[in-house]
Amino acid sequence: MGKLDNQPPYWRNHGKNASGVKKSLALFGTLLGYQELSNYLGLEHIVCYGVSASGPDNDPIFGPLVLYRPDDNTLAWINESLSQSDSKKMEFFRSVAAGESSVPVVAGYVVFEKLQANVLEQHGRALSV
Repeated sequence: MGKLDNQPPYWRNHGKNASGVKKSLALFGTLLGYQELSNYLGLEHIVCYGVSASGPDNDPIFGPLVLYRPDDNTLAWINESLSQSDSKKMEFFRSVAAGESSVPVVAGYVVFEKLQANVLEQHGRALSV
């Protein structure tokens, strides 16, 4: 996962405030219809928002997901779906969330840019530059 330190000024200041990052993720989660999944996925001390749906046989499926670890100020976007019944994939996901494994993911302040783009895309809005 990518650290929020040494980022552009807005994100750098924002990233040093875990409470602010959590509030921002909650706002993006609300705008995008994401659920707070930390407790459901058994991720203590990690903030996790994402899509939650029922798969075959009502098996919970999660993803894409945003993960934030306040302890070391890291943020990541996982653009993948995970089935609760796939123990191998869930074990790997939990190791990524805990910082024990890494995968190529969108990380750091780029996650906020991804969330912003998703909000604008979802609502059919576009920013002219």
